[in-house]
Amino acid sequence: MRDRVSWEQEVAVVAWIAALAHADSTTHEFEAAAGADLVTRTDWMFSPLPHDGIAPSVDLGWSPRGRRDANVVRLSFTPANIASGPSWSFTWDGETRETFPSSATMVDLQYAYGRRIDAGAWTVHVGATSANHFENVVDAFAINAVETYFGVFELAPRVEARWKLSDRHTIELEGWTPLLAWVARNPYPMHNGEHIWNTRDNQPVFIIFRYIGDGRLQTLDTYQAVHLRTGYALRLSNRFTALARVRVDGFHDKVPWPLAEWQAGLDLGLRGTF
Repeated sequence: MRDRVSWEQEVAVVAWIAALAHADSTTHEFEAAAGADLVTRTDWMFSPLPHDGIAPSVDLGWSPRGRRDANVVRLSFTPANIASGPSWSFTWDGETRETFPSSATMVDLQYAYGRRIDAGAWTVHVGATSANHFENVVDAFAINAVETYFGVFELAPRVEARWKLSDRHTIELEGWTPLLAWVARNPYPMHNGEHIWNTRDNQPVFIIFRYIGDGRLQTLDTYQAVHLRTGYALRLSNRFTALARVRVDGFHDKVPWPLAEWQAGLDLGLRGTF
């Protein structure tokens, strides 16, 4: 009898340890997605006309998720050609030439942290995010162009919610808007002495950090932004899930001249859970 009780106690302890380990275990979500963005950008420093275009986009993500909280890291890349209208031909020194669009190479890097709240079929994470967006822009004027930049590093409250419709189908929502931001932009429509000094060598990483260093801290009175995500997840197996996500990002900055930009995108991707 004593051996039986001892054996049953050992089994109970092992089961309790396994349950505790499972409760505190962390799952890792890896995402890869690709899609297209509709970009519209108006920078009054260069032109009052909106510049529009459709651009491809690639997104990678990693999210360690525990029982109580979740971390999210995302990286995206969007090369866009934007123009205020169709190209047109003209004669220059007896030669026929054609205008070309402006270009904007956009890179986003985001880190987010959220504490988990369970509400029935809803799983909600409430926390904060550092959302960083950088653009290298070539503003074209007929056959001439000026290279500019726009970098913003946001600190924002963030909410993420997942609504499980059934065992295979889930609706996902996400949004944040910054309260503080470090914003770096060209101070003049032409290259001033500081810009020339920042680009004194051919080291892109050092140049980007110099651009960022020329920025300034801004609050809601001069810089506003909104970021919204809504998606549908279809579980394909215990490991993999298909994703469809709609994204909307808006930026508005007043310093030194107004800049307004909207991006609306659709992504299709795959998520692996391990």
